[in-house]
Amino acid sequence: MVIVLVKWKIKPGLEESFLKHWQQHLTVRDDLDLVGEFLCTPKSREYATWRLPDPGDPPCAIFLNVGIWRSESAFLEQIAPYFSDDAEPLHFEANRRVRTVLSANACRIGQARLPSDNSDGVV
Repeated sequence: MVIVLVKWKIKPGLEESFLKHWQQHLTVRDDLDLVGEFLCTPKSREYATWRLPDPGDPPCAIFLNVGIWRSESAFLEQIAPYFSDDAEPLHFEANRRVRTVLSANACRIGQARLPSDNSDGVV
C-alpha cells in the first residue's frame, strides 16, 4: 500500500473552478486498486504545525489530495500518464502542484470504514 499526497496552491477566487476541475476531469480510469482519494482543505489553524502555505508563497488557497493505493505500480499505471510537470500551471494554480508517494511502514486499522460512495459531483 502507498499513500500519495498532492499539494495544490490555488489562486484566490478560483477555488470553485479548481474543485470542479478536480471532480470532473482528474478521474481514475480504473479504480480497482484505488482504496480512496480525498481532496482536503486545512480546517483549523488551532492544531496546525505544518505551515500551509509555505513562507514565500503567493497568496493562495491550499488543497491537499490524499490518495491511498494498493501499490505504487497501480498508482503509476493509472495516474503517471497525466503528470505534466513541464507544462504551464493550470489557470487556477498559483504555483505548480507538488506530489510525493509515501510508503506505509506500519498501519493501525480502526473500526470505522471509508465512505462507500463518491462525493456529489465527483466523476
